[in-house]
Amino acid sequence: MIASTEQTKKEGNNIRLLEYESKRIFSKFGIPLANNIIIEKGENIEEKIKQFTFPAIVKSQIAIGSRKKAGLIKIANSKEEAKSLCNEFFNKEVAGYQVEAILIEVLAQIDHEYYCSIALDASRRQFFIIASKKGGIDIEEISKTNPEAIIKESFTLSGGLSEDLAKKVSKQLGFTGELLDSTINLFKKLWEITKSVEAQLVEINPLVLTPSGLVAVDGKMILDDDTAFRQPIVQELQNKKLTSLEKLAKEAGFSFVELSGDIGILAN
Repeated sequence: MIASTEQTKKEGNNIRLLEYESKRIFSKFGIPLANNIIIEKGENIEEKIKQFTFPAIVKSQIAIGSRKKAGLIKIANSKEEAKSLCNEFFNKEVAGYQVEAILIEVLAQIDHEYYCSIALDASRRQFFIIASKKGGIDIEEISKTNPEAIIKESFTLSGGLSEDLAKKVSKQLGFTGELLDSTINLFKKLWEITKSVEAQLVEINPLVLTPSGLVAVDGKMILDDDTAFRQPIVQELQNKKLTSLEKLAKEAGFSFVELSGDIGILAN
């Protein structure tokens, strides 16, 4: 159930959100985030960053995994360096994708990294609260080589995520006192997000412990394409990813999928 979702694209009935799209939703629900700004391609970079504090981390929002290993996440120590990195990233194409947005975020002082998520297992008709004391970019490998490091507890939609279950998992992560209360509250918010947008996955990796508390440094979400008729955000993301021909077909009441070359699938 550990998932790595660094892209907004349609895969079957799933829509995978980019980090900044996930964090926009997190922000609405009060998930603690580091101060950040979004720069979209074509915007005035200098104007956007002039009031921002550096050093900061500059993160390309692109549809590939392992962005850091690909050199698409770097630290900028000044406004000039940030501007240079933005221009560099916007001019890059990786695995057929171009960078269309960049997230610049205040560097968090990390004391420890955790993993946490709420995930749907449709085959079992259950949700899982999943967590680990070992968060970060190697979580996929940890889930395979050290599965006992992954905390996984199931619950149903009708029963919901109970206070007791959230508390149990939070204690297993080693939290006490105010941090225990903060973690319980964070899991409740992840569940609120899951219900609100009918998400298949809502993930924070890493959730970092800083001197001022817990902060979601990265965020990932998977939404269900079939909920578009009742979920405006899904419809918005669907439309965002349509090509000009696909948009034209949709306006005319047809279903059209544009393929590579000069081939497409048209249906009514």
